[in-house]
Amino acid sequence: MDPGDPACDPASDPATRDPTGDPTAQSIPTGQDPLLFLQSLQMLWSTRELRQLREEAWRGFAALDDPLTSLLDMLDGSQGWRGRGPSLEAWVACELKRWLQTRPRPRPAQGSPGLKQLQARAVRVLAESPPSLVEPLVSIFQLQDADRSPLLAHIHRLHQEGRFKEAVVLGTKLQLQPDLDFETVRVLLVQTV
Repeated sequence: MDPGDPACDPASDPATRDPTGDPTAQSIPTGQDPLLFLQSLQMLWSTRELRQLREEAWRGFAALDDPLTSLLDMLDGSQGWRGRGPSLEAWVACELKRWLQTRPRPRPAQGSPGLKQLQARAVRVLAESPPSLVEPLVSIFQLQDADRSPLLAHIHRLHQEGRFKEAVVLGTKLQLQPDLDFETVRVLLVQTV
């Protein structure tokens, strides 16, 4: 996978394999600041050394105190992902999703205040994010189970802005079709054809 292509599910990269080969290796100290972690990946991103980039990212994820909060801190603290082209931040989100699939870690319980806070932050990020961040954010933060009000408001905003395809994709990924009125769904579907 080219670092410039933030697709989250490449066929050539099994999600169950640790690319570092050494789960105990850590080049990033525990408790690493998320923005410093992101900066450490920037040089490898610019060289397009995907294997090294992935290894460094996975070691960094293991060293972060709270990878979920750290991802949101990275996205909040960086402007790179808000552009149109591929971004390191979108790639990191996809890679974190992959890393989490290989290492089941305790996650906040469904409905817990901790998860609700993370979901609320993730929804705010999602409202500003390009389409490349939708799938990893929905998956990582279980946004299909988040408070529906801000999500529905965001879909209506996309609809009003004429971003019909994004509205349909987001509504589908978040399983919001039952909460959208029939006329909105019909208009969205007609506009995307």
